[in-house]
Amino acid sequence: MNIDKKRWILLIICIITNICVGFMNSWSVFQRPLMAWFDWELSTLTLAYSIMVSAASFPMIIAGAAQRKFSPRAVMAFGGVMMGVSSLALGFTTSIPWLLIWAGLLGAGTAFVYPVTVSTMVPYFPERRGMISGLLAAGMGSGSIVWAPLSSLIMEHTIPLTPFRIYGVVFLVLVCGLGMLLKHAPADYAPANMTLRKKAPQPPLGAEKDWRQMMKDAKFYLIFIIVTLGTASGFMVMGHASPMLQENVGFTPALAATFVGILGLCNMAGRICWGVVSDRLGRLPVYIIIFIYYIVILLLLWMTQIPALYVIALLSVGFCFGGIMGTLASVTADSFGGRNLDINFGIMFFAIGISSLVFPNIASTIRLNTGAYDTSFALGTIFCVISLALTFCLIRMQKRR
Repeated sequence: MNIDKKRWILLIICIITNICVGFMNSWSVFQRPLMAWFDWELSTLTLAYSIMVSAASFPMIIAGAAQRKFSPRAVMAFGGVMMGVSSLALGFTTSIPWLLIWAGLLGAGTAFVYPVTVSTMVPYFPERRGMISGLLAAGMGSGSIVWAPLSSLIMEHTIPLTPFRIYGVVFLVLVCGLGMLLKHAPADYAPANMTLRKKAPQPPLGAEKDWRQMMKDAKFYLIFIIVTLGTASGFMVMGHASPMLQENVGFTPALAATFVGILGLCNMAGRICWGVVSDRLGRLPVYIIIFIYYIVILLLLWMTQIPALYVIALLSVGFCFGGIMGTLASVTADSFGGRNLDINFGIMFFAIGISSLVFPNIASTIRLNTGAYDTSFALGTIFCVISLALTFCLIRMQKRR
């Protein structure tokens, strides 16, 4: 099979492994069952979620460097083993310290899977960088579509720990097994139809910079802050979606779990749609549209008393959140070149780690102190206004250069 056809099979493989990585997005369906089973506090389970997601971000630079020394197969197998073993261990956890440790190791395992799919697949599609980054991110974002309703169904018939045990085996088989099929694209690969694709407007790659040069560039810090604040509301919602729907709309746990899955679908759709649109309009113009949309729906969540509007706005948060997550790799490549994307993307993903560590816990604190999540949406609105202003600054900076 020639590479032009094989690359699509590899893409499907990477999307499937990223769906496993997206298990983290279904965490909110476990909160109330675990609170009831162990008499744990909401703040404890929110901390576990934050540790898991932030641990998925910080080791990415190690994963990027490991790909240069080892094959993507080896790195992904390592991540798959970490994910599988940690999930199995969570299934037998009865204490808070071990809950936090295994949640962190599960997240760290995903850090050796998702970046491998991005840095491996983007060079296979030089004519579709935005779309491919979006599809890969959509795989991760769609995890809750699979895992949230499935977990809720399993927990209706057994204890809350059983899903972790089942998923541990699934992760070991799928991630490690499928990862064995991956390999890097040939150097300077271009598909046969590349000359036709070039007729479509494509954002040019920035000057090639390694991670040291990138971190000396003011653009890096602007993008870092934009992404950190721009994903804040998404993480607050993704980490608390189930209790938000149960408390504010009156959903049952099973119905809330279904809508957590739908939220994941919106997240996935955002990663694909915004990625495709960014290939035509440019990454930063898309960020402007996203942040304006974000501000409107967050204000709606803050003020509305109509359940249907609340649900629509909550799902829209997932759509906007997916747009930022899905274009991050492309923004990094456009700004600092594609040659060092494996390490540069890992460093840029630290912004996601900080956001996931800080903001879900802020939402939990607000809920415990005020009895509602409303102030979280007001805070998210402020963050999006700041991100919008910084995006305009970044556009002006690029025009001057």
